[in-house]
Amino acid sequence: MLNPCGPTGKNSSGFQFHLLHIKSFSRGELTACYPDRNKKPQSVEPVKTKEEQLRWRVVNQLRSLAEMGVRVLQTTQQLGGKERVLAEGFASPMECLVLSEITKLAAVEGDGYKHNTSPHTTAENFQGVTLGRAGLMVHAHLIDDAALELILEVTDLCRDFVERHFKLKEPLYFTFTHLVCRTARPEMSFNRSMSDLSHSVHVDNCLLQDSGDCLRHPPAYTFRDYSAILYLNSEFKGGEFIFTHDQSGMSHESAVNPECGRLVGFSSGPDNPHGVLPVLEGSRCAIGMWFTHDRRHKEVERTLAELLLKKIEAGQI
Repeated sequence: MLNPCGPTGKNSSGFQFHLLHIKSFSRGELTACYPDRNKKPQSVEPVKTKEEQLRWRVVNQLRSLAEMGVRVLQTTQQLGGKERVLAEGFASPMECLVLSEITKLAAVEGDGYKHNTSPHTTAENFQGVTLGRAGLMVHAHLIDDAALELILEVTDLCRDFVERHFKLKEPLYFTFTHLVCRTARPEMSFNRSMSDLSHSVHVDNCLLQDSGDCLRHPPAYTFRDYSAILYLNSEFKGGEFIFTHDQSGMSHESAVNPECGRLVGFSSGPDNPHGVLPVLEGSRCAIGMWFTHDRRHKEVERTLAELLLKKIEAGQI
């Protein structure tokens, strides 16, 4: 019997479960080690003005995140830029294991890149899972609906934190959620150049030019306002996330070492060029999230996934 509270997601014999074993865990078991995750913030007296409402919202909700174990590690100044944050505590080891297993075993090779298995570098394979694909797998009874619920709840927590940490006056809406793994190809890792980035330096809502200018027009996702990456593992070599002003990625302002449950969040504009250093060994898994203030660009697949879970709960599926 697997122990969902194990520090590494393994049982006493060291067995690491596969995708179908996810069906044997309920959502309650997945959060059994973290009972505070479902705690509601303490009630407070109603407030009147917009300024008071905003202050109450930020302070009270950040307090509830702290109670869940979320902790800020580095802020904008420490990360060397504008509107940047590094925090941890967004997922337990068991939750990271479930999410990374879904990504590894249910992913489409080259997902999001016309099935190009190596869209960023020939030295790595790229796999991804969208919420739409996860929903289809739940509908086909390949994974339990608890797994899809886990994706939504963990990413909702990430979104809420970004919104509150940067004290945003307007809500953020998801525009895209992507579970991804980048896996080093052993035959190409020997003497690999550090300039062969796992993901080249770029900006999320404009087209970064050699001159340093960033053009806000298609095919750039100009509607993106904030971005976040939630890391799911650390059992690999290389793969550090970098903020940089140099498009080559050889000179960077700060670097983030991925760990289970660790999140880096930042504004999506030209103040935050970023990339990923080469993954030299193993698989680096994470959830990429992009947000907008413009509800016209809300993620359709997320809405459908939430509807699917409601129908399952109501016994309609």
